[in-house]
Amino acid sequence: EYFVGNVDFTFMAPCNCQVGINVGYNVYVKREDDITLKQKKAKDFFGITQRLDHTILEQRTFVVAHKIKTEAFHQGDCWEIFGGWSHVVAGKNATRDTDWHIGFAIFF
Repeated sequence: EYFVGNVDFTFMAPCNCQVGINVGYNVYVKREDDITLKQKKAKDFFGITQRLDHTILEQRTFVVAHKIKTEAFHQGDCWEIFGGWSHVVAGKNATRDTDWHIGFAIFF
């Protein structure tokens, strides 16, 4: 079970409505995993039977991530060029990722 929320704002240049920026916030929340093992015991490398503990696999599976993002764009009659970045600024058990992107779109 997880939740993804997005809030995005677009600001256009007052003198040229084909140029602008997008600014946004993203939140991601995932509940802790509930793991059930079919097999309760297993033999290790040395042949010794060990009890398997599902709680070890459930550790640090509750995730909250807060991400900010921005993108600049310029539009033509049938095309658009854009580029931006996003960064995870806070959270719990979330990787601190930074993503960059650039693109070109043609509309038919």
